[in-house]
Amino acid sequence: MIGIIIVLLAVCFEMLIGPSTLDAILIFALVILCLVNHFIEKSYTKKVTPTMNFIISCCFLTNRASENDGYEIGGMPKGTVPRLQTRKALKGPWGIKNKRKFNETVHWLLEEGHNKGCLEEMKQYQGHIKESPNPELFQKLLDDYPEKGILAWDLCRLCNVATWGTIAGYIKYKDAIALCVKAGKILQDNFDSWDDMIDNYLTGLWYWSGNKDEMKKRKEWYNIRRNSEKSLLYKSDFKMNLDENDIVKQRISVFL
Repeated sequence: MIGIIIVLLAVCFEMLIGPSTLDAILIFALVILCLVNHFIEKSYTKKVTPTMNFIISCCFLTNRASENDGYEIGGMPKGTVPRLQTRKALKGPWGIKNKRKFNETVHWLLEEGHNKGCLEEMKQYQGHIKESPNPELFQKLLDDYPEKGILAWDLCRLCNVATWGTIAGYIKYKDAIALCVKAGKILQDNFDSWDDMIDNYLTGLWYWSGNKDEMKKRKEWYNIRRNSEKSLLYKSDFKMNLDENDIVKQRISVFL
């Protein structure tokens, strides 16, 4: 961000010397907005609560794959442009075009998701692994998660969709947080640590996509954030107390 601001300032002053005074003024105004946004974002990061950090951590890998991984609920601030972008994103792969479809999707992720079909297939191929479409995957599922299936895959993405919904205007912020806390407590009841939960999420990604390389890529993203001293993700106690009132207001974009 600072680098971009320096470049814009250089262009601005160059224009001031020449005839393009109006252009220079517009760029200068953009620089001011960028600076304001930068400091607001830094200030907001310091205010993120433990419960919010837990939710953001659950959302990170899917957000990162969507190129929307800001350290805040929903991955970006609220605003007109983010709302339009998020609605377009939800309409694409998720098929969410309105609040009704949004609510149906959230309910499906919480009650069934891809895990329902996964558990049925696990039961079908138990004792007949070689007949499964992916013997290596189903062997791992049956060995490591015989009763849980790919629970974390569905619940982490529930947090993604719920928080994206706040940006898109499909759900109130407090209601989305309540959904995420509910999903988080289920995850805490079923997994012992961040490593355990994320491994199940990644196994679900493998099941859903059939792409082991994508699973490895996201695992690398996780390991980098988990082990980086600069990263705030995955540092909290996985069994921490989750409180839907332990939040601060959503950040509003200084841009459109």
